[in-house]
Amino acid sequence: NAYLDFMNEPKDSVRGKRKGLYSSYVLDPNVKIIFLDTRYHRDDHYVPSVGGIKKLPLSPLIAAFSRLMVKLLGQGSNYEGEVLGEEQWEWLEDELEESKKAGPERVNVIVSSIQVLTTNPLVESWGHFPKEKRRLLELIGGKSENRVLLLSGDVHHAEFSKVGDILEVTSSGLTHSCSR
Repeated sequence: NAYLDFMNEPKDSVRGKRKGLYSSYVLDPNVKIIFLDTRYHRDDHYVPSVGGIKKLPLSPLIAAFSRLMVKLLGQGSNYEGEVLGEEQWEWLEDELEESKKAGPERVNVIVSSIQVLTTNPLVESWGHFPKEKRRLLELIGGKSENRVLLLSGDVHHAEFSKVGDILEVTSSGLTHSCSR
């Protein structure tokens, strides 16, 4: 893996033996950072994106428009595409279980490269993978003995979102926001 080589990760490390770049770090007994890999195992979107086609004029706008139309037409709401892959799901469950044993003071900061709670269909998010989003929210909601904060990015604006007791902070650059 080129990334792990660049980061001088030891060849025999756990990260080097699994598929995907997910990991966790306990900063102090009460704070655990859990980094998810939302790219390695992720399936294509319900409607494949044209955003990366460099020769297509305005391809990012066309991609956003197609995501909006899929949402407005009610398509893809039962899409079963994956984001994490089963191995990473099992790892995440183990990480949250370990945090549960650490005590109720533990805060888990779950880092996702794409937004989890947003309802904005224009941006790439867990919302385009409804089965996976439900599974994540059930998992972190079901582990309510632990406090969870979601940290995301990749949308070129800042946003705070909340569903129940779950708060998400999106920080992709603090010069823009969805509203004032």
